[in-house]
Amino acid sequence: MKKVNQLLLLVILALLAIACANPTSSTTTNGTTVVFSSEGSSDSPLSLTLGTARAGKVKANDVSYYSFVATTSGSYAITVGSITGSTSLAYTLYSAANFTSAVDSTFASTGWSTISLTAGSTYYLKVFEFSNTNATFSMSIAAPAPSVTDGSLSTPLALTLGTQYSGKVNGAAYYKFTTTTAAKYTVTLSSISPVKVLTYSIYSASDYLFANWVSSGSTLTANTTYYLKVSEILNTDTTFTILITAPVTDGTAAAPVTLTVGTAYSGKANDVAFYKFTATTSGAYSITISQVSPTPTAALGWTIYTASNFTSNIASSTGSAANLTAGTTYYLKVYEWSYINESFQLLVSTP
Repeated sequence: MKKVNQLLLLVILALLAIACANPTSSTTTNGTTVVFSSEGSSDSPLSLTLGTARAGKVKANDVSYYSFVATTSGSYAITVGSITGSTSLAYTLYSAANFTSAVDSTFASTGWSTISLTAGSTYYLKVFEFSNTNATFSMSIAAPAPSVTDGSLSTPLALTLGTQYSGKVNGAAYYKFTTTTAAKYTVTLSSISPVKVLTYSIYSASDYLFANWVSSGSTLTANTTYYLKVSEILNTDTTFTILITAPVTDGTAAAPVTLTVGTAYSGKANDVAFYKFTATTSGAYSITISQVSPTPTAALGWTIYTASNFTSNIASSTGSAANLTAGTTYYLKVYEWSYINESFQLLVSTP
């Protein structure tokens, strides 16, 4: 009899061990028994899919175990809703596989929580029930929307000169372009939203290092690839348009455009334009620049020289009057100070 009692005790202990390993509760309604169990275990948590709601459950006064992998770094939203049965659920998020090192905890009744997580890391989640009632719930984990930005340090986006591009930046966007002529090129950023201040830098090498920074207004080398970084300091998704233009300007020092005294000329300047004309009479001549576009308020300047290499200046828009001698050829520079392609009307008038 003693041996029978010992055998019965061993059976009972075995059944208890099985019950503890697989915690369940059951209810019987109209002769039908419904078994209710928590989900996962500390050794084998249930894997969650980011962005997909999980119809979860947890047994009265018990714990359900879950895990998920953060795909990107940023702020994740953990949402628990549609709770039935229990009014007392809570969850804790851990960074260690043994469900230690808690990083966030809240009552599920608040509905949601946000927490900053690291890309590639696995996180572990416990859902607790502590009101002695079986509970079901809906749970979802939303990853942050990926930052919208153009290019990367290793793969900059190629831009075409003279073609406007709709850009996107959050932090920094990376571009490259190839020059056609040796000149001072113009970079225009416009239609910026919502951040109103963007900056850009040009580099001579793809490492985008300060040692290879090209100072503003520098003359770029012909047929060379340069690297452009647009910076946004608030880490906010921002859209804008970007346009890189080669300078359009009249003449060169070696081949200035010939003007006819008394006849208006449709000029173009970016930095410096070069002209020449021959005085028809002696006296004080006037140089008129008007209808400037696209910057009507741009203050364009001019200087007159007597030498064909544009030296020996005798008059300017900010200095001496143009007292010229009939039959003499003079050389005229028009200055545009902002490195923008400006068009205008240019008129050399007789006394």
